[in-house]
Formats: sequence, C-alpha cells, structure tokens
Amino acid sequence: MYGGDKRADEMAMKAGGLELQGLMCWQSTMPEGLRFPMMCLIDYKGFRLIASAVLPIGRDTLRYGSADGGRTVLAGAYLFVS
Repeated sequence: MYGGDKRADEMAMKAGGLELQGLMCWQSTMPEGLRFPMMCLIDYKGFRLIASAVLPIGRDTLRYGSADGGRTVLAGAYLFVS
C-alpha cells in the first residue's frame, strides 16, 4: 500500500500518526452533534498499530462520507452518486 513496488514501512507509520493527529484536530473544534470513534496509536519494538472502534454507520447516522464503499457520498446537504 505504501511505496509501490518497494515497501515503505516508515510511510505507513507516518500515515498512522497523521490519522490520529487529524482526529484530534477535528475533536478540538467540537462541532455540535458530531461524534468521533475511540482511537489509539500503539508503538512497540519498531512496529506501529492503529486501534480504532468500529462504529455502527448507516445512511441515517452519516453526515459526511460514504456508507456503501464510495458508491454514494454524502457531503453536508448534498448527495453524490457515482
């Protein structure tokens, strides 16, 4: 996934750290009515693991994003269908 034909573990580790950083930035804005999953970044002996709670996401709970693998994307009040 990272590095193409040549493995790039350091890029994957960086992506994990940035994902947690992005979640913390969103949480710090405290948008009303928006909920965030629990997330934990674990570094152990040169390995990095992201642990995130699985959320019960569906069309009725989603405000932004996709509940069907990207076939339809909800963005605010707009619904995009591919």
